[in-house]
Amino acid sequence: MAGGDSYGSIDKITNTDVNMVISINPKNQEILITLIPGDYYVNLIGLEDTTAMDKLTHSGYYGIETSVKTVENLLDTEINYYLKINFSTIESLVNAIGGINVYSDFAFTSSDHIHTYNYGKNYLDGAAALMFARERKSFSNGDCSEG
Repeated sequence: MAGGDSYGSIDKITNTDVNMVISINPKNQEILITLIPGDYYVNLIGLEDTTAMDKLTHSGYYGIETSVKTVENLLDTEINYYLKINFSTIESLVNAIGGINVYSDFAFTSSDHIHTYNYGKNYLDGAAALMFARERKSFSNGDCSEG
């Protein structure tokens, strides 16, 4: 799965800030999710310059095929299917199911000053869920789990 950092058309060329491989074993009924940090410095596969190195997140600038080939090369595995999403996709999916419940370890107000989250369970619509998932500026350690 590749998650782009933009709103609007899914065909828009953007960073792929979220890169993960989801392996499904139907026989054992197991799912393994492997999150790949976007800051990994990797060989971008599928470009004219076969030695091109950059952050994995920048592979999205060259299209989803480059992102997929780069992850396949990095993990030495074949990816049979992919899912590409962006901010609009997340908001639409959450709204389509009527919102979601999330648990927060901290009470905070988002950096856009629009959304407020309580310690514990929070019921969120699509916009609030996306902001919750992306928030880091409200925390002294940024992306770390400490508030």
